[in-house]
Amino acid sequence: MAARARYLLPPTLHTGTSIVGRGGLPGVWFPIPNMEDACIQELGRWALAQHMCLATPSGLQFRRVTGGEQQVISGVKYRLVVDAADNCGRTMRYLAVVYEKPWTNTRRLTSFGPAACT
Repeated sequence: MAARARYLLPPTLHTGTSIVGRGGLPGVWFPIPNMEDACIQELGRWALAQHMCLATPSGLQFRRVTGGEQQVISGVKYRLVVDAADNCGRTMRYLAVVYEKPWTNTRRLTSFGPAACT
């Protein structure tokens, strides 16, 4: 009887999971799976607070993050759709881009502005 050779693939290749874990392929934008996650909501709140520090004070009040994507690079870049109330109580929608590298305690707001109407 002939002996059979068995070759095992590493688990990451065998199961088809991404090498970078849940983050997907490096450089590719993908949806944030849970907008209600406390960390995502805090990131949106932080982005609005940073914008308020850097821009002319506009009295915006954070409501919630309603959508977003993330991109794995050397860290994670987030595109967040942030709802905030203006001085009259109207909810306005903004797009915030935040770069975060937790292992170096780096967090930077790279852009913040009105979200495009869809």
